[in-house]
Amino acid sequence: MDDAALQKYERALLALRDDLCGQIEAASDAGSASIDGRIGRSGDTLHAQQVSREMNRRREARLKLIPAALQRIKAGEFGRCASCRRPISTARLDAFPESLLCINCQSRRGC
Repeated sequence: MDDAALQKYERALLALRDDLCGQIEAASDAGSASIDGRIGRSGDTLHAQQVSREMNRRREARLKLIPAALQRIKAGEFGRCASCRRPISTARLDAFPESLLCINCQSRRGC
C-alpha cells in the first residue's frame, strides 16, 4: 500500500476514533430512559435500552481495535490479513479501517 493510501486510512482511523468516542459519550450522557409505568410503553423502553446498550458495546469493541490498526500502519503491516497475509480489500478497509482480517478469514471465524 502506498504512502498516500496509508495516510488516508490513518486519517480515517483517527476520525473514526473521535466519532465513536463522541457517540459513546452522547449515549452515556443520555443515560437510561425512564419507564413511564404503562406496560406497552415500558416494554418499548426496555427494548430501546437493550438496543442502545448493544450499540454502545459494538462501538466500544471497534474503538479498542483502532490503536492496533494505527500501529500496523506505522509497522508497514496495515492492509494485510493477520491470518492469511493476503491484502484486505479496499472496500472492506473503507468501511472498516480497523479490520484485522480479510472478509474470507473473518467469515471462516463466524464473527
